[in-house]
Amino acid sequence: MRTLLCAAVFSVCLLNAGAAEFTYNEIVYTITGETTCEVGRQFPTAITGDIELPSSAIDPADSKSYEVTSISGFAFVTCSTLSGITIPATVTTIGNSSFSKCTSLETVRFLGTPVSVGSNCFSESSTITAVYTPDFESWISTDFNGASANPLYYGATLYCNDGTPAETGIIPAGTKRIGNYSLAGIKTLEKISLPEGFEEIGKGAFEGCPLTSVEIPSLADWCAISFGNYTANPLYGGTAVLVQDGKEITELDIPEGVSAINNYAFMNYTAATSITIPGSVTTIGCLLYTSDAADDK
Repeated sequence: MRTLLCAAVFSVCLLNAGAAEFTYNEIVYTITGETTCEVGRQFPTAITGDIELPSSAIDPADSKSYEVTSISGFAFVTCSTLSGITIPATVTTIGNSSFSKCTSLETVRFLGTPVSVGSNCFSESSTITAVYTPDFESWISTDFNGASANPLYYGATLYCNDGTPAETGIIPAGTKRIGNYSLAGIKTLEKISLPEGFEEIGKGAFEGCPLTSVEIPSLADWCAISFGNYTANPLYGGTAVLVQDGKEITELDIPEGVSAINNYAFMNYTAATSITIPGSVTTIGCLLYTSDAADDK
């Protein structure tokens, strides 16, 4: 019985090992499920020019088609002659350092919206000048695991796939969240406007952005925003001012009826001269306020 069981397990292992990886149109893929695969680790010298990854890949061994749902960690690392990459809408996850040290990479096109992008995904790929996305709302919903996971980090321009520049300063109405590091590195982003009902800003969302103005619906809305950490707050750099109805807010008169001021709400808000907190506030988050210029009331 033991001999038969070991033989069966050994046979299964051999079968899985043989089916795990295949090459389709000179790109290496790894089978991840019954009908899915991911882009695997490539040979750097074999990757050159502008490449469009397919939404499905066929294993030549049995002609079976697999949907491409992810790009593995280190997939294209050090592919120094890769100049452009188009990522299909079927891809939802991109691994760590997938496009790190691609020193000729200039264009990155997303045909869909990945859910997450791994750390250092585009680190040391500083030649990127243009990034394309279906639309701006899709882009800001993505979570990047660190600033260098975002292809915008080195100063690239964000475009919609129709070729028009994305209006990065206006968060679309109905948007509830900005993903981690999703706007990090946009060197032209000086003003941001948040819609009513906005709820959350992910970690480091505005890292490296030269913000000078943050337009908000009201102070009540601002106090209710959840910040992923202190660098998620666009005020953190100390250069941006809050604006409501076209007027800069320097006197922080928190409206009656507000019950909580969330963590980091006024972190490094150097433009403030005073803050008034009503009796309705029962909860005040940590690192609320660090401006030396203000007098608490």
